[in-house]
Amino acid sequence: MTARSASANATQARWLGVVLFVVAAGLVAATAVWVLRHAHTEGSQFGAYDLGVHRAAARALVHGEPIYDRFLTPVAPYSYPPIAAVVAIPLLAMPLSAERWLWMLVQLASLGVVAYVSAAAIRRRRPDMATVVAVLLFAGVVATLPMRSSLRDGQVNAVLLCLIVCDVLVERPRWPRGLLVGIAAAIKLTPALVIVYWLLTDRRRPALHAVYTFAALTAVGFLTFPRLSFDFWAHHVTSPSEGIALDATDNQSLRGVAERLTSEHAVLLWVLTALVIAIVGLLLARAQWRRDDDVAGLAIVLLTAVLVSPIGWIHYGVVFILVGAVLMRDAVTGRAHPVVLVAALVGLEAALLFDIPRVRAPHLLRDVTQNWFALVILVSIVALGVRRMADRRLSTPESAS
Repeated sequence: MTARSASANATQARWLGVVLFVVAAGLVAATAVWVLRHAHTEGSQFGAYDLGVHRAAARALVHGEPIYDRFLTPVAPYSYPPIAAVVAIPLLAMPLSAERWLWMLVQLASLGVVAYVSAAAIRRRRPDMATVVAVLLFAGVVATLPMRSSLRDGQVNAVLLCLIVCDVLVERPRWPRGLLVGIAAAIKLTPALVIVYWLLTDRRRPALHAVYTFAALTAVGFLTFPRLSFDFWAHHVTSPSEGIALDATDNQSLRGVAERLTSEHAVLLWVLTALVIAIVGLLLARAQWRRDDDVAGLAIVLLTAVLVSPIGWIHYGVVFILVGAVLMRDAVTGRAHPVVLVAALVGLEAALLFDIPRVRAPHLLRDVTQNWFALVILVSIVALGVRRMADRRLSTPESAS
């Protein structure tokens, strides 16, 4: 490569970086306007929905009251393990009015860490583009409906995603790999599918660390609150949807899809389809890992977990940041035609921006619109799993350390 062509490429990279930063700034600005508008119209309820449920459970725990009372709060029952209520006790240290804004910052910081870690492969190949890609990933996901819903309701998904991504994708963690996944699974059971993914990819040590951590935290719950723990694991873990309308359009899991399609055979349809999707998703994830693509493998696993769980709220879709990371990495490193990848990125962003499940559609289209995010998840799993991979190695496989 001549000095002139190298200079031209550097100039193009700089201009591309400027354009991407402008796009990212526009997305963040639009999201900020959305947050301020809804905070004004919704008042003290904005950012406090799910956060209020966790606070109510922590308060009930402190006062020795039942936390699985369906009338614990007027908005939703508490459906997490007792240890999650223990972790939520520090939330009582400050008023909800201030805490909801602090929690929004925690969610945004967690998403920023996810964007930074998932762009690691780009930093190895194109360090000049890594920061731009991480910023665009962050901005793109912040603007989507899943993350806006998470901010509006005070959800925990971005924080749990941060724990999982750091545990799986950080190359040389300073903690025993598996520790953070175990913590996430103890708080919310769906991350436990990552343990199965590790076992399928011959990473037994981190899988065991996760199991040990999960078991230890669960044991703490039994030792400190035996009756509540027994109540959860004997009853509520098998019926986490008690008091919740499973056919609500916010529930984009296969169970929600089945309930909307047929109320008579919903459970059977959900079990059969979830079993098939779980097996296919895990096999596709293992295939990606064998091709040295742990980012795509983890994305498939987490998207699969959202689909097969009984409840998969729209805000669980924050995991789409990993799909964006794979597409942007392939675009920057030249693993596929850039026009195709840019079109895929724009299409994915457009598919996640709007509340399509609540759109009033004609009868023939209603089954599509009401299950929109479930369809996008399914398409993403298939697209990530079967896309053609370049022969050159992208990264070193995660060790089992």
